Amino acid sequence: MNLTADQKTGMANAPPDKSIAHCDPAIQTSRVEVTQQDLPVSCPLPEECLVFAHPRVYLAFDQHGRARCPYCSREFVLVEGKK
Repeated sequence: MNLTADQKTGMANAPPDKSIAHCDPAIQTSRVEVTQQDLPVSCPLPEECLVFAHPRVYLAFDQHGRARCPYCSREFVLVEGKK
């Protein structure tokens, strides 16, 4: 009997994961502006798809209001609240 890779792993009858249908790694920006209301800030952001992500890490901002993710080097900038 020849089994497909999905059958061998038991995934042949698993329902499709709809939570990743909207995932696009190109959407992730290299610079993110956040406000005080967004704190604490983590990378990846809570609303981002985790399929392409690294482990979640919470970021500390420096005296200039900047933080950089140690995994993906994305820059986060603390800005005043948007009006």
